[in-house]
Amino acid sequence: MRAYCPPVSLQQETAVFTTYERGGEGDPDRIVYRTAISDGSRACSYGDGAGTITAAIAGRVIPGPRGRTGTVTLPIRVEATRGDDVLYSKTFQHPVTISDTAGATQFLFTDPGIVIPGGIDRSVRLTIGFARSR
Repeated sequence: MRAYCPPVSLQQETAVFTTYERGGEGDPDRIVYRTAISDGSRACSYGDGAGTITAAIAGRVIPGPRGRTGTVTLPIRVEATRGDDVLYSKTFQHPVTISDTAGATQFLFTDPGIVIPGGIDRSVRLTIGFARSR
């Protein structure tokens, strides 16, 4: 019998993150960069009364018309739920170094510490995306 390990869910509204020049919100000519998550994976381990998920995503940072080299910080949110109960929720500030504005820069992010109290079963949902300002 194989143990269950929930797939990484990417939601359309949080899988893309766009940064604009100050005062240029919504203007495509003032995009500094657009970031997109392209894939997710996970691995699970099981213990007494709890399970641990290691989740990873891959994506790319695409410079816009106002793109520049340097380090950008991506607000990546990882959440595990069981029904309406939030079991794990954390936002990471993940740095990515842009060394060339002529093409996309790939990035990888891993969270190895997603602890699921009560164990991992088919009711657990794992979602990763970019955090939004409220």
